[in-house]
Amino acid sequence: MEKNGFISDLRGRFPLIIAVAAIALVSGAAVGGAEQTWTPLGPYGGFIEALAIHPSDSHIIYAAADAIGLFKSVDAGANWKKMGLTVQATYTAIKIDPQDPKNLYVATLSGFYLSRNGGQSWSASNTGLSDTYLYCLAVDPTSPSKLYAGSQGGLYKSADRGATWSSASAQLQGKTIVALSINPALSNVVYAATWGEGVFKSSDGGAQWASVSNGLEELDLRDIVIDPLHPNTLYTATNSQGVFKTTNGGSSWIPARTGLSNLYTFRLALDTAAPDTIYVGVQSGGVFVSVNAGQAWNSKAAGLPTSALPYALAVDPESKDVYAGLDAEGVYKAAQGSSNWAASNKGLTGSNISSLLSTASPRRLFAGVQNSGPGIFLSVNGGTSWSVSNSGMNYRIVYALLKNPAKSNVLYSGNAGSLFKSIDSGKNWSSSDQGMKRGTISIYALAANASAPNTLYAGSNFGVWKTTNGAAVWKQTGLSDKPVRSLAIDRTNPGTCYAGTEQNGVFKTIDGGVSWAQAGKGMPANTAVRALLIDTSNAKTIFAATAGRGVFMSKDGGKTWLSVKSGLKNLKVYSLLLIPGSTPSLLAGTAGGVFQSKNKGAKWTKLGGDLPKETVVYALLFDSAGSRLYAAGLNGVFTRKWE
Repeated sequence: MEKNGFISDLRGRFPLIIAVAAIALVSGAAVGGAEQTWTPLGPYGGFIEALAIHPSDSHIIYAAADAIGLFKSVDAGANWKKMGLTVQATYTAIKIDPQDPKNLYVATLSGFYLSRNGGQSWSASNTGLSDTYLYCLAVDPTSPSKLYAGSQGGLYKSADRGATWSSASAQLQGKTIVALSINPALSNVVYAATWGEGVFKSSDGGAQWASVSNGLEELDLRDIVIDPLHPNTLYTATNSQGVFKTTNGGSSWIPARTGLSNLYTFRLALDTAAPDTIYVGVQSGGVFVSVNAGQAWNSKAAGLPTSALPYALAVDPESKDVYAGLDAEGVYKAAQGSSNWAASNKGLTGSNISSLLSTASPRRLFAGVQNSGPGIFLSVNGGTSWSVSNSGMNYRIVYALLKNPAKSNVLYSGNAGSLFKSIDSGKNWSSSDQGMKRGTISIYALAANASAPNTLYAGSNFGVWKTTNGAAVWKQTGLSDKPVRSLAIDRTNPGTCYAGTEQNGVFKTIDGGVSWAQAGKGMPANTAVRALLIDTSNAKTIFAATAGRGVFMSKDGGKTWLSVKSGLKNLKVYSLLLIPGSTPSLLAGTAGGVFQSKNKGAKWTKLGGDLPKETVVYALLFDSAGSRLYAAGLNGVFTRKWE
């Protein structure tokens, strides 16, 4: 959790490089796998944490998606392409050199990154940063070789465009700097908004600082912006008391919140060409606008999703277009003269898909998202379009999805923080985690058996949990000291279950979880197992996908294991799928695409129709009705015809 709760509404951070096996065992499948092309399906959007508009070409816009990376649009948001910065981190700021826009700067909660060629290539640049937990950046508008970076523990300054850093001032040491603003006329005048201690001001380029918080009713701040035409006028967004304004350089502040329906404010943006026009994002209210320098605010939320939280705002001073980066649905745009917002997300695959699930009645496709934001995406047309399906879901990092074997309208979602259940095909969700450790538990895997559909197993960071009443009540049932990433139940004997652990290989129970034993020889004891699959034709044959050692197979119910990785060009395997037929096809989703074996793992070949180079495949799904294969992961969902 972030210090003092500044980004606590990011809903807590759990390891993101975690895959849960998406296993589809389909009868009557077609045999083959002829060369096909993968088609990207999105879902477009995701959690957009920062936006920036090019200073001299406003058609160029940059957007940072949580734990995914940086995207670029060259047509004012109509289309997006992923850039070279793909660090899986929380992105907090994007800045552009106003004199040489090829210099791009990005702050994250894991450090500072820069590009000298317009984003074609990136490098980390943390020399001198003793604290790389960065919340904000600022570029000196008159001398852009000078940069400032605010962290959870103070302020840093660079004199060489971010190549090296040094602590700016001992006076701010230990303070959480959440936003910075520089006087464009007198660039030695710098303002720092903090979480917990209000506003500070420097008049000598950051060497000395003084508190300028008189009149603020709250000291937990989220943003600060300056009027470029009247630089003694500034606005700050507070955590729970709305917007405040100063007209004397911070000597005193007054409330500027008339008309705001919610005083929990997030980001501010003003029209630099007409700075009396200001926008603010608020919780449960979308975006508000003031056209009279904060005297009064009016809602500008028409067209925004009702649950949208604007984490980033940007205004094009030329076209007057306004952009909002939302916490689930990506980028929305309000074009000049329009009172309505519209999604502007084509190509913006800002979601890291952990799991896939399909139901036949009603026919639906679900995609679980394991970076903050949407929770679950839903498609009713095979992935052509998507909507968010998270009503009632207050923990929205999803690792596993499962449908009840006897009731296709009953769904389960394993999340970071809780387990959720839907009884209406995903329209609504409610916590169904009685007995579990809500808030601290992470559910990485779910499994059920058709012969006992209300008996479920859940793999978690606290081992294995079991319910016998459809998730009404859970009990811990072993391996409590081991994170369990994958599960598989023997369809012929529901008391037999296999659990793949983070660092201790595979464990097996034959008594419904009463006791567990490490399963067999041949697999190194410290193996990280990310997916398990039991052969549909022989319950003694089990496949285990590992994060670094490829695939293992057991022919004797886990007593012994054999490495079956010949032809696997990437040994980080996160998902497995078996498509039965006269010649069954075993598929492996890896950090380097999808591989296929037609001889139970003895030999693997890359499935043609290349996915994007950096795609990590966390989930695989086969739709027998449409003869389509789905692969999902770091670049969204892809599909191809299976023949």
